Amino acid sequence: MNVILLIPFILLKVTMGCQYTQNINFTTVAGFSDGSTIGVTSTPNTPETLQINCTNPTDPLVIAYCNMNNPGSTPGDIAKNVTHSINPANLTGYDVYVISKIMFNLTSRKDLKQDDFTSIANLTDVVLAASQETFENSNNGEAYSTNRILTSIHNLMLNSPSNVSYLNGTQFGLANFDINCTIANGDTLMGDTGSQFLTWSLNSDIEAMISIPTNVICQNQTSRRLFYGIYRNTKLFVGNSTHRTNALWKDSQIKNYIAPQNYNPTSFWSRNQHPLEQNVGSDQSSPTNTQASNPDGCRNGFWYGDNKVMAGTLLNNDNSTTPTTDYAKVQQFIETNGMRQRMVTVKYSKKRITKPLHGTMKLTWWTGFLWSEQTCSFQEEDDFWVSECDHLTDFTLVVDGVQKDPSLCSTALIVIGYIINMGSIISLILLIFIVLSHRFSLFQAWKILKIFAWNTNVEQIMTRLTNKFVIIGVTIGFPTLMAFILGLALNSFYNRNDAFCWIRPDYIFFGVVLPITLVVFNGMFCLVVVVLRLFPKICGLRIIRTNSNTLGKKKAKKDKLIALFFMQSTLGIPWIFQYLTLFTPYVTAWHYLFTIVNGSQGMLLLFIYLYKRLKQHKLTKKESSDMTDQDTAFSDTRQQRSSTKETTLFNRIAARISNSLSGLTKKESSDMTDTDTAVSDTRQQRSSTKETTLFNRTTARISNSLSGLTKKESSDMTDSDTAVFDTRQQRSSTKESTLFNRITARISNSLSGKST
Repeated sequence: MNVILLIPFILLKVTMGCQYTQNINFTTVAGFSDGSTIGVTSTPNTPETLQINCTNPTDPLVIAYCNMNNPGSTPGDIAKNVTHSINPANLTGYDVYVISKIMFNLTSRKDLKQDDFTSIANLTDVVLAASQETFENSNNGEAYSTNRILTSIHNLMLNSPSNVSYLNGTQFGLANFDINCTIANGDTLMGDTGSQFLTWSLNSDIEAMISIPTNVICQNQTSRRLFYGIYRNTKLFVGNSTHRTNALWKDSQIKNYIAPQNYNPTSFWSRNQHPLEQNVGSDQSSPTNTQASNPDGCRNGFWYGDNKVMAGTLLNNDNSTTPTTDYAKVQQFIETNGMRQRMVTVKYSKKRITKPLHGTMKLTWWTGFLWSEQTCSFQEEDDFWVSECDHLTDFTLVVDGVQKDPSLCSTALIVIGYIINMGSIISLILLIFIVLSHRFSLFQAWKILKIFAWNTNVEQIMTRLTNKFVIIGVTIGFPTLMAFILGLALNSFYNRNDAFCWIRPDYIFFGVVLPITLVVFNGMFCLVVVVLRLFPKICGLRIIRTNSNTLGKKKAKKDKLIALFFMQSTLGIPWIFQYLTLFTPYVTAWHYLFTIVNGSQGMLLLFIYLYKRLKQHKLTKKESSDMTDQDTAFSDTRQQRSSTKETTLFNRIAARISNSLSGLTKKESSDMTDTDTAVSDTRQQRSSTKETTLFNRTTARISNSLSGLTKKESSDMTDSDTAVFDTRQQRSSTKESTLFNRITARISNSLSGKST
């Protein structure tokens, strides 16, 4: 999306750059330490340049440019006047173009003085305070302003007195040294702390440094002088392009790039070898502003975050003064017995530049139009990234990898991520709805607990803790306050510039590695505890004491394993997968696993909830069925006992009535009564009183029926008996009445049979 939005702006810049056209011829001259040169002459199809019109100029910079050859003005005076007339914040691309022409003219003069050096260096420092966009615009129309300024800085060091330095700049620093081979351990160096440039000695706050070993330099007796330069930004290193990222593409990846004749990347090192006015470049010698100025962040190439650029240059004793031989004085490398020696050591502090997330750190050099795809040796040494090269030029750190997170560069991963995350969002919405639909109060658990919280002190504490203001403050206020504080104090925490919402590389240890390590160890510990709890018998030994009736049974192992797997999937596994995706520029299987597992947590929670509800439903249904069976069996048992008791009672009552009706002797009746009483006492001693009462009432009712009592008298007796019965045993009235009816029916049947 960002690329699409930038296209109209890029086209506008390209269109503006086509306003000034002029056909020119140029020659590329490359000089080497042996004095040989390579010349390439070509004519571009439609070369384009900005122009300066000295006829009645009104712009102060144009006036200064047109009058700088007037007698009486020193290079230092002209540089001071230009410095005083500009404001870096208001500079335009055309202004930078004019200043680059002035600087090139001033620094090309021989025998510059100390004051000239300081004034021109200060002018350069002020100009470098302009915005990155200003320098990109200064290259519109193939103006080559940035390369011209770089060449001017080289000329300034070449034509200035020995041992001069400019160390109080805010944008860049320069240092010049005469070579003294008589001093042991006399290696020269230059460093930058971010606020101060240093030479000879460094401190613990150093962010970057460059050093050329004296013992190697002294192997070549023609070496006489060296100088260093440190740039705190990369504004000048855009080649002839209108966008600096063009200079970062690997040579083999630049579209529409045709190498010039005799171009050899293995020996083409520096813009120091190319007199700019003779080598202004062409559409064949460098990438032009017609190519895409915002390359795809998923493309594997060189990327950097405005790292410092460090330059080293070695001069020999060539006393020639022609422009071409000035560049032959530059020594790029030194050979001994056919072996190239280590020429330079470059260090970058790891405190400021940490390991990249999507590639490897490398040191590359400036070829004049772009950063070379070749790199120097690279290693980690204590608190520094250390690199050694066998030649001299301008060096900087780059990341060889991709700018975006690989998860955002794979269409398959993006589609999977959208599907998984949408599913999780829908699942969480459903889960929240299901839970809240059965819990209308957020504090229902507290209401249930309140029943058992008889202690008033505990109740008061719980009441205060569940106060709505406390709940709102803890759940909303505190997180919001923490996010606000961290947003102000660490507003760059997630500013990674790779379009991925994750933690920046310089916060990677405290933000990712340390928390993930703690979570992994905690997950492992919890896993061990849960396994021991669920499976107490491991290898035949009981590790911890558990209830053998509920744990460790084979039938429950499946449920335990499922619960354990989902718990770890939700809590620990995504962090492990994310840990394994760090520091790789390519999509791996870990990226897919992380995207799927991390994005599906919402669906996993819904699945776990539904699984538990299903198991609970089955268990409830089974318990209900078991309870029904138990109730049926219990009812049958009670009915059987009741029937047995009823039969026994009938037999005893029938015997007593029969004895009364048949006129049994008193002795026989007494014997039978004693027998029945003994049996009754033996079988149902506790119910004897009830049985006697029932017998008396039953006998009275039967006697009333046999003696022909009137209906009124019978009714009065029945009501009286019923009142007594209801008073004594109200709960058993229904059962007794039923029993009475059955016994009466049986006795009536028996009497009818006896009459017959």
